[in-house]
Amino acid sequence: MFFTCSRSRPAGIDRRLAVKRNSSANVSTRAGGAGATIGGGTASAIIVSDHIDANRPSREPSVRVLFGNCECARAACSVPGVSSPLPLAQRSTDAADAGAAFDVGIAGAGQLARMTCLAAWPLGLRVAVLGTPTEPAAAMAAGLVEGDWRDAGAVAALGRVSGVVTLENEFVDAAALAAVQATGTPVRPDPAVLARVQDKALQKALLHDAGLPTAPFVVATHPRELAAAGRDLGWPLMLKARRLGYDGYGNATCADEAESVAAFARLDAGDGVLVEGMVAFAAELAAMVARSPSGGVACYPVVETVQRDHVCHEVIAPAPIAHDALGRAREVSLAAAAAADGLGVTGVEMFLGGGGEIMVNELAPRPHNSGHYSIEACETSQFENHLRGVLDLPLGDVGMRAPAAAMVNLLGSAAGPSRPDIAAALAVEGAHLHLYDKAEVRPGRKMGHVNLVGGTEKEQRQILEDIDRQWAHRVSGH
Repeated sequence: MFFTCSRSRPAGIDRRLAVKRNSSANVSTRAGGAGATIGGGTASAIIVSDHIDANRPSREPSVRVLFGNCECARAACSVPGVSSPLPLAQRSTDAADAGAAFDVGIAGAGQLARMTCLAAWPLGLRVAVLGTPTEPAAAMAAGLVEGDWRDAGAVAALGRVSGVVTLENEFVDAAALAAVQATGTPVRPDPAVLARVQDKALQKALLHDAGLPTAPFVVATHPRELAAAGRDLGWPLMLKARRLGYDGYGNATCADEAESVAAFARLDAGDGVLVEGMVAFAAELAAMVARSPSGGVACYPVVETVQRDHVCHEVIAPAPIAHDALGRAREVSLAAAAAADGLGVTGVEMFLGGGGEIMVNELAPRPHNSGHYSIEACETSQFENHLRGVLDLPLGDVGMRAPAAAMVNLLGSAAGPSRPDIAAALAVEGAHLHLYDKAEVRPGRKMGHVNLVGGTEKEQRQILEDIDRQWAHRVSGH
């Protein structure tokens, strides 16, 4: 069984948390400094704790050392034609100025932030995350701002110690991010654009205004409007919450008016719901597009995504579809990311129609599950290019290292604590295992993924079936 009941955190993590608890008296520094001085050395990893109290004035976050005495790597991001590392100040015109403790701050500390942190270390980049010590990214980050990305005060604390702020989910309040940007810390993607993308109704209008093909849609502000929507768009309908929906959460497929009225009551947060006509598609596609403020653009291969219960289950790269359809999907992806003024990586989800037409489904203004295959399969992973993009560094090559690659998500099937059986996972030939260090398993929760590189599409699919049979439905708390 891949995930079992008992679980013990590695001793190294316990030691790190112990240092966090006991080190504050040994630190001489201030928020925004270049590093925490302790015993004559410079600590590359610090933890920021900023407990917000609405009844007292704002204060600088306290900074505490997590690791021992060590010197920060200054720059390891190689640029074509440059044989030696660049000084930190030359790596980005905005980020990592002398007053920023971290090159990048991520509003969130889940698995996407975790994998972004892992991509940062070889480049000598210091990434702080906003979250708690038990979240997946905390063990991998150069620093932790303790707090919740839903808390505007905690987001502000992240901004005070970061050269550039970015995100791992599109739900962070755009107004809180705009307040960070108003202090002089760049936020990428831009909060004004994010405000449109994080609202699915406004996002759909943005795509429509840019001339991009989408499913037919309307915004219903009252249940009495649903009958007309059904007549105009045809039953069944797809109803979507305007905000905070992901992996099928916040969506409802409705066969008739009665079902749509019930779904409206669940999904409406006071400003209505997005109503889409159902699309008859031959395949679901996706592409990651990396963009930088200075105009750099790179589009990853278009992939096929296989959904299970509205959650991405498998990814095949490149998508096994006609060459001309691949070309059209690439063009649509680039146009959609440009319409959203994406910076860093933007995930573009699409439908392939039966006649070869391409329609945009949704945008994700950050690294995306359908791009995880790029860690082993591409010259530059989506996570590294997200960092390069938000720091305005040269974007890396997105070409594939092999003709074919694939990814399968490891999803929870029951509730309980977890203990990964690494030996069983690594027994599958050609598998590259990525676990997210989540303490608790829940049904449908993403606990990790496996990448496969090389071979033919047929061989990839057979291995994915083997993985699915052996583990994917056995990721449980029992």
